[in-house]
Amino acid sequence: MAAVALVGCDASAPSLGPSTTAAPRPLAGAKNTPLLYVAADYGSTVVNIYTYPKVKFVGRVKSDESFARVCSDPKTGHVFVSQNNGLDEYQRGETTKIATLAAPEGYTQLLGCSIDPFSGDVAAVAYESKGGLLIYPHGTGTPVVYSDSSIHAYYYCSYDESGNVFVLGYGVGSKYITSVFTELPKGGNAFRDIAMPFIGYPQKLQWDGKYIALNEGGTIYQMHVSGSTGTIVGTTRLIGDTEAAGGTVWITGDTVLGPYGGEGARRVGTWNYPAGGDPSNVTPNVARKHSIISDINLSEPPQSDTSRNPGLKP
Repeated sequence: MAAVALVGCDASAPSLGPSTTAAPRPLAGAKNTPLLYVAADYGSTVVNIYTYPKVKFVGRVKSDESFARVCSDPKTGHVFVSQNNGLDEYQRGETTKIATLAAPEGYTQLLGCSIDPFSGDVAAVAYESKGGLLIYPHGTGTPVVYSDSSIHAYYYCSYDESGNVFVLGYGVGSKYITSVFTELPKGGNAFRDIAMPFIGYPQKLQWDGKYIALNEGGTIYQMHVSGSTGTIVGTTRLIGDTEAAGGTVWITGDTVLGPYGGEGARRVGTWNYPAGGDPSNVTPNVARKHSIISDINLSEPPQSDTSRNPGLKP
């Protein structure tokens, strides 16, 4: 696994906060190295960009919503930042958006997003109001909207390696809020709710290469899904990771990244995955004081791949 190299005692730029005027120009050579995107909320969200594992500030972009999310396309390298009314799209390492995937009228506060590794479809969830799963075919145009009557508030989504998309949301029981875990099978047009053991209120889900991983308060549950049943087959506990804003971890191969330092964490820890335990490394500060890290994404240099639809944009 990659180690995090500490550059001085602070990565410097976050202390300027969201009120800074112009974002710095992209750092030379940033396109050829993994880039760490850290969304930090302080009323509105600033997404700070760093090289990784040698942590150097690259630039920043903004979101107009609280607790914005970030996702990246491993094939093209494009990065998407959620907004109240859509997803802003960037070339990795750049701070000028190249497009906006607009949400249909009434669908607001887009949160978790994910990219189908085969088709390039971009999925995002609209939190509530007219909540639902929005899928933009090939990452363009008008999305197809899917809804599940058992979900009151949509929170995250993730594609697996086969093109199925899983959604995490909250429902309302007779006396309490419930977690709802559901799947839209590849090529399907209706959700299939998945029964799972109660594991609290997970805040994020992600395909880890083998299982759907659900994070709840620093514990990651690996879930095997068969039909409409989910079974917990493993757990990962991140020691020293007490999250204030929900499950903001990001899994990449045998590494998991997450906020480190308790409530108001400003640093990102690196843990072995799925072993967990104590972090192997911790970055310097990557978010401004008093902000809350709302999401983390590691964007790798784009892969050379010809398996996708040749009509896709580069």
